[in-house]
Amino acid sequence: MVKRIRAYLFKNVGLWLNFYRYSLGRTKIYFTGERKHWTRVFWDLVMIYFREGEFCSHYYALGYGLKGRHTTGYIGRKRILAMKEAAEQIMITSIRSGISYAAITKDKYYAGSILRANGLPTLVDLGIIIRGKLYNSEFNEIDLSDISVFGSELVLKNTVLEASEGVLFLKSCQSSLLLNDIPIVSSDLHRIIRNGVWVVQERYRAHHMIAKISPGALNVIRIVTLFDGLMHKAIGGFQGFATGNAKTDSWSKGSIYVGINFEKSCLKKYGYRSPWHSEPGLVLLHPDTDVCFDKYPIPFLNEAVSVCLKAHKIFYTNFMLGWDVAITEKGPLIVEVNENPGMNVFQMVNSGMKEDINNCYRSLILLNQDNVNE
Repeated sequence: MVKRIRAYLFKNVGLWLNFYRYSLGRTKIYFTGERKHWTRVFWDLVMIYFREGEFCSHYYALGYGLKGRHTTGYIGRKRILAMKEAAEQIMITSIRSGISYAAITKDKYYAGSILRANGLPTLVDLGIIIRGKLYNSEFNEIDLSDISVFGSELVLKNTVLEASEGVLFLKSCQSSLLLNDIPIVSSDLHRIIRNGVWVVQERYRAHHMIAKISPGALNVIRIVTLFDGLMHKAIGGFQGFATGNAKTDSWSKGSIYVGINFEKSCLKKYGYRSPWHSEPGLVLLHPDTDVCFDKYPIPFLNEAVSVCLKAHKIFYTNFMLGWDVAITEKGPLIVEVNENPGMNVFQMVNSGMKEDINNCYRSLILLNQDNVNE
C-alpha cells in the first residue's frame, strides 16, 4: 500500500507542484484586485480537477483568483472533447454512415478544397507539394527550383501540423530564395518539405484596420460554431495579434488574443498572453503599436460569422468547429477549420462557456432521442 501511494505521488509530482504554485500565486497573475485566500484557491483547483478530470492551468487568466469569481462557468477540455465525440457519433449514426470523417477537417488541403467547391471564400491553393514533389493546380509536376512561378511571396503550409509549426514563408529575391528571411537553395528547401504534404499559397495581407494594430502578420479571428441538432450557432471568438517580428499569430510564439464583442463588432477590453509566456499576461493595448483594444472596430465581422455558419453546414458530422478567418480589404477569407478549437483559450477571453456548450449538447441529445422514439 505504501509503495502504491509513493508511486502515485511520484507519477503526479507535476500535478501536485501545480497545485502548490497556483494556490500560493507563484505563477502568472492576470487580474488585479482582492484575491482569494490560498486555501480557497486550492479548493477551487481541487474541485475543478475532480469535476473536469484535469488541472485548470488558465485559472488566473479566467479571473477565478479574485474574490467573488466562481468557477461554475468553466468546462474542461477533456469534458468538451468527450461531449464532442459523443455528439458527432450520434450525428454520423443518424445519417447511417460508417465512414470516418476525421480527415476532412484535419487536413487543410481537403477542407479548403471542399469549402471552395461550395463557393465559400477561402485562401487559394496555388499548388501542392507531396513528398517533395511540386504540382500546380492542374496537378502537373513542376521543378521545385521553379516555385517562384507562383509568385514572389508565398506561404507553405503543412496540411496537418498545428500552431504555426508547419508554416513557412518563402520569398523570391531576384535569383535567390529566402525562407523565413534566411537565404536558402532549392536542395535545402526540398530537404525541409520532403516529408508530408504542403499547400502553396500567396501571402495575403490583413485589412488596414487589423494591420494598424499588428502589421507583420495576417492576424486571424477564431470563431467557434456549434450545432444543436436544429441550427448552427456562433458562440464567440477572439482576435489574434502577433507581436515583435512574428509572422504568425500563434499564442505559443508570444501573440496576444483579444475577445470579440459580436453584437457591437468590436474588440473587448483585455488582450491575453499565454500563461507560459514571460511577458505580462493581461494588456490593454498592443505593445508594438500602442493601439488600445477596448471597443476597437473589427471590419466585416458579421460577414465572417455568416461565412462560418454556412461553412459549418457543409461539415454536417461536426458538433463543434473553430474557424480561423482572415479579414482582408475585400472581406473575410477562411484560412482553416479546426476540429479541436482550443477551448481553454476560448473560455479565457469569454469568461467560461460551459452553459452554451452544455445547452447545445443537451439539445442535440434530446432531439436524437425524439427521432429514435418516433
